[in-house]
Order: sequence, then C-alpha cells, then structure tokens
Amino acid sequence: MGQRDNLMLMFLTQQLIM
Repeated sequence: MGQRDNLMLMFLTQQLIM
C-alpha cells in the first residue's frame, strides 16, 4: 500500500459520499 493508493481511496470515498 502506497500513498498514491491512499489518495485514490480517499477520492473514491468522497465521490461515494457525494
């Protein structure tokens, strides 16, 4: 798991919340 994966996960989560 890298920092890039974490960023993608956060982005996906934000889109889901929206």
